[in-house]
Amino acid sequence: MAYDVSYDWTTERPGRWRRWVARLFAVLALAACAYGVYRIVQEATRSDPPAPVTLGAELRQLEASAEVVAVRLGALRPGGSPTKAEAAVREARADRAAAVARLRRERADGSVIRADSALGTALEAEGEYLELVARVLAHPRTRLASELPHRAARARRAFAALPEPAGLVRTVRGDRRLRAYARAARG
Repeated sequence: MAYDVSYDWTTERPGRWRRWVARLFAVLALAACAYGVYRIVQEATRSDPPAPVTLGAELRQLEASAEVVAVRLGALRPGGSPTKAEAAVREARADRAAAVARLRRERADGSVIRADSALGTALEAEGEYLELVARVLAHPRTRLASELPHRAARARRAFAALPEPAGLVRTVRGDRRLRAYARAARG
């Protein structure tokens, strides 16, 4: 015969303990796969609380426009034209209104807002300050000009109370120059 290979199945088979070890490893591998699937499902269905909303973009825009107001108020001279300062105040008031609108929208959506009450207080104080500045620029003879230092200080304190006030505290300035402008207009 040409083949020397024996087809006799009586060759020695591995011992029983080897078969049980192989079966144990198969069960362990199956358990590891099941645990992996469990962890994947657990991570996919986990719901972390959303990060608190910050009005960073709106506050940066407000900071930039309030800085322009401060510069324009600093350049204001008795007998000069308040036109540029009035335009800057209109822009700052519009930026503040945008920030307030976003704050209200986020509150209505039920979002968690970082430093919600402090932010609302700061925007309110800034609004009152800008409103008074606009009024004094439009009517320099008004007696309300005497309130400028109080409202400016309130706005500074409110911005300083924010967790990240950035440069907003420094932008509330120029009130002394505006008071001098109003005093000169009254005569």
